[in-house]
Amino acid sequence: MNWWALLKNRALSPFDDSIDILISRIRKKIEGDPREHKIIRTIRNVGYLFTADVSET
Repeated sequence: MNWWALLKNRALSPFDDSIDILISRIRKKIEGDPREHKIIRTIRNVGYLFTADVSET
């Protein structure tokens, strides 16, 4: 997901790091080693990419 799409309808500046902090917190909860960024990848100058397999239950 593109960084700007995450900020849609929010009064934040481009230098606001709240999205980065939230992504970091999510990584800590769902990834074995949040430093490796295997499930949520950072795409430089674009945003984030969720790379895990998803299945309906």
